[in-house]
Amino acid sequence: MTRVYRHIQFALLGLAACAWCFELSDADLWLQDLFYNFNTHQWLVDRHDHFLRTLFYDGPKALLTSLALMLLIGLLALGRRPGLAKYRGGLLLLLLALLVVPGTITSLKNMTNVACPAAITRYDGDI
Repeated sequence: MTRVYRHIQFALLGLAACAWCFELSDADLWLQDLFYNFNTHQWLVDRHDHFLRTLFYDGPKALLTSLALMLLIGLLALGRRPGLAKYRGGLLLLLLALLVVPGTITSLKNMTNVACPAAITRYDGDI
């Protein structure tokens, strides 16, 4: 189980490093500029295009939800099999991440004062 905690520590350290990097630099704006056409004032991925919305927004959410459900069912159904014992910790960590990360991101987006790129005046937003 200490291995799982080590993985969590490395993941949190990596997350903190990314947040620190993007907060102290304009790397996030540089990256977003690659996906925005300043001449046409449109994003490369138009949120009104059904195929692109499914591919980049709705599809990944459905995929994560399906993966979490399959993992939960698999762990419940096959959880006591001796061959899976060495993988149980990693699978539980993956399930936990699939459940906690999206909820945490949604909560942080609601609590912080960080705007969605489409809302920023640089990209024709109001903020």
